[in-house]
Amino acid sequence: MRKILAYALCALFCSACVADSKLPASKVQRENTTFGPGCHIALTLPVSQRGGIGNGGKPVGGSGGVDVKPLPKSWKSGLDSLYLSLYCNDNDFDARSNGTISKYDSSSQEWIKDLHRAYPQFDDEDLKEIDAASSVLNIQAQNSSGYVSFQNDTTGDESGRRKVIDFCLFHDNRALCGGGTVAQLKDGPRGDLTKQALEIIKSIEFLDDAPPAPPSPAASVPAK
Repeated sequence: MRKILAYALCALFCSACVADSKLPASKVQRENTTFGPGCHIALTLPVSQRGGIGNGGKPVGGSGGVDVKPLPKSWKSGLDSLYLSLYCNDNDFDARSNGTISKYDSSSQEWIKDLHRAYPQFDDEDLKEIDAASSVLNIQAQNSSGYVSFQNDTTGDESGRRKVIDFCLFHDNRALCGGGTVAQLKDGPRGDLTKQALEIIKSIEFLDDAPPAPPSPAASVPAK
């Protein structure tokens, strides 16, 4: 228990604890797709045999994800893959962070941690353990900004406890949000993919929406 708690604190507050995430240029690729109007994006992913970015062929639905699978050998993680869900919505700060531990503070114009948003049934005393195992960061991507929150499991079998990420990026009138698992706590600092996940999120760039495809010649012929 002490070992896992010590790692949890290190992983949340000490960036030097997690594995080196840098990959050579030949091992990464720029990909793009659309998750609906206002969410045509590009991002940088490791070259992957079975992973990539996708939305199931239904961009109008506004959801999908990115999957790094298999993981690069230099990522010493027990996870099978690094998967981050993605979904597109309007840029309502309060609605997009509802139910999370993140809150936008208009006075400081920064995202802060507010555990009561996710755990309204708990008082401050009950939240002490969760507070020590969670954090919120302000993040700047290519042409958007927002928040990233991290939270370590504090209950359940120790061998199955995870570190999870939740984020939202805001650009014009749209928000691209998502989340996923970045570590199995039993793997220790070397298996933590926090830096890798942050690099993917920071690489996200909102692009201009692609113009609609012109009608086919057959469709443009007036009916007789």
